[in-house]
Amino acid sequence: MKLNVGIVGYGNLGRAVEKKIRAGHDFNLVAIFSKRDLPGVINYDDVENYKGKIDLLFLCGGSQNELEKQGLRLIKNFNIIDSYDNHARLKTYITKLDRLSKQNGKVALCSFGWDPGLFSFMRALFDGLGFKPYTFWGKGLSQGHTQAIKNIPGVKDAIQFTVPSIKDIEKIKNGEKVKEGKNLHHRECYVVTAKEDRDQVKKRIISMPDYFEGYKTTVHFVGQNKLDSLKTFAHKGQVISASNTINFSLNLKSNPDFTAGVITSFARAAANLIKNEKHGAYTIFDLPISSILKRDKFEYL
Repeated sequence: MKLNVGIVGYGNLGRAVEKKIRAGHDFNLVAIFSKRDLPGVINYDDVENYKGKIDLLFLCGGSQNELEKQGLRLIKNFNIIDSYDNHARLKTYITKLDRLSKQNGKVALCSFGWDPGLFSFMRALFDGLGFKPYTFWGKGLSQGHTQAIKNIPGVKDAIQFTVPSIKDIEKIKNGEKVKEGKNLHHRECYVVTAKEDRDQVKKRIISMPDYFEGYKTTVHFVGQNKLDSLKTFAHKGQVISASNTINFSLNLKSNPDFTAGVITSFARAAANLIKNEKHGAYTIFDLPISSILKRDKFEYL
């Protein structure tokens, strides 16, 4: 069953998802929707006009102020998949989405990226095997945190790097105990804004719930040329256990490209769920790994 699909949001992730879809044979791309006026892209307000023409929507907006509203709206008329990554609100969002999916006879695949997503699976696997998992992100550019800064009034442009505590990583690998919490990461922000806005922008950043509040956060105000020289899509991350008995790590040249690969791979599982009317919201824990295999499972055993 080849799905007719659409993309909602045409930023870095949306463009990466488009590239994956056009390079493969699993989906037929019907339309791309955006709130911005872009060539060849349909206005987001017109998405409902495609009801019955699109089997699955890839939601590629920001987790801070877009995906929840879009998901809860669009699930009434479309099956959806997203890479929602606001860990603090995941349970609330997915619970609401599950109820609406079942009420409207739809399927929602939620939080399929590398974290949440692959790292979620690894944390559970480590824990299930009896090894306490520790998660570290970076050093790398966080798209979600970067977008959260850009959403602040007065900010012209910004990027945010997540920096892990190397000292604590080494302690864990050596079997030593560490204090767990937000102290394990440092958030380094580079922001372009007018001088008169700097104080209020800095206050908004360091006090932002779910993103910066409680973290050691450094805010650098720079010019656009300096910011442009720092921009990158690279990111890293790892889930490790005490004494480094188990270690799962990623070293990404392009965070959007990798996330697009994850979301489009798991989207293939939506075809059977839709066909068999298995309505509801699904996470990476609810789908068998066999749903994304390209060859017979015995070839991997």
